[in-house]
Amino acid sequence: ADGSDADIAAVFSDMADYIWYGSDGTALYGNAINDAITKGMGYILVTVDPDADNGMGEVKIEQPDPFDIYPDPKSRDLLFRDAAYIMIRKILPRRHLMELFPESKGKISKASADNTSQYSYTIKALDNDQKDFGFKDISESEAVDPDSTEHDQVLVFYELYEKVKIKYINVFYKVEPTPEQLKEIQAQAEEQMAQMQQEMQLQAQEQQAEMQQQVESGEMMPERAQFEMQKAQQAMQDQMAEQKLQMEQELMAQVSKIENAVITEKEFKLMMEDKSFANKVVDQIHFYSSRIKQTCVAGDTLLYEKVLPEGITEYPLIPFHFKWTGTPFPISAVSPLIGKQMELNKAHQIMVHNASLGSSL
Repeated sequence: ADGSDADIAAVFSDMADYIWYGSDGTALYGNAINDAITKGMGYILVTVDPDADNGMGEVKIEQPDPFDIYPDPKSRDLLFRDAAYIMIRKILPRRHLMELFPESKGKISKASADNTSQYSYTIKALDNDQKDFGFKDISESEAVDPDSTEHDQVLVFYELYEKVKIKYINVFYKVEPTPEQLKEIQAQAEEQMAQMQQEMQLQAQEQQAEMQQQVESGEMMPERAQFEMQKAQQAMQDQMAEQKLQMEQELMAQVSKIENAVITEKEFKLMMEDKSFANKVVDQIHFYSSRIKQTCVAGDTLLYEKVLPEGITEYPLIPFHFKWTGTPFPISAVSPLIGKQMELNKAHQIMVHNASLGSSL
């Protein structure tokens, strides 16, 4: 707000621009807007290509077909943040799935295809007399294996995103000083004690000289002077020991710090098995955090499931509603248009009105 972190903001802005232009974001965004106008809703999907940049991975932006996406019908949030799940369903040839997921070729090859199901996808009619969207059935004749030049089986591919609650522990623990720090602490304590001991010895000598003068002047008995000096020496020793302990505790407190870390409950239980760590724990706070779980299924076979990184707490699908209805079922731009019947009625009304005006003065 005050511009103090402009340099840091510039870094994140450059990263966002890099991702946007690397994925041709302008074209995808325009197509998402077109889907929102014609189909009622468009989508932008943020995902990761793990093979890009020589295996280092790249963040990518995609634009999936809205009719392939099934959000939770109970959602009432504009961005589906309260949805229990969002599912993407596609019909893909078996060979194509193997190319997309080479690490799961064995699973995909064994997945059964339900050939009795009616598969369909949306197409825009090319006929000039038909401007709306239609559905085209998909069969095995639509898929061809390039190796055998024969028809390939098609599989239903499901990609499910769902919100899960994971238990975390906010643990506070002491950080003990290292052996090097301990040596430094002891050296500082010894130096301070040496200065204090020298100061006390000078005070004792001054007190002894003062008592000696009192003995010589007859104001104090030699026995009393000797007894008082013994008491002073004992008090000095007790004070030195107490001061040394206090200094060590203060220096240890300066070096020993209380730090906190947020870890999962599973990690916390494993760490608590180490008694040295368990003794350092000062406090622990249990809480739940939302995470996004991704599950991919081909046919009747589970390919993989994973929980996305901790920083991702919302769905990577961004919806674009043309007219939000408070549900996951928006209205497209077709509904506000005047229908043919209303147009004919209005034209007839104008014709009758003009005829009546022209025939009667």
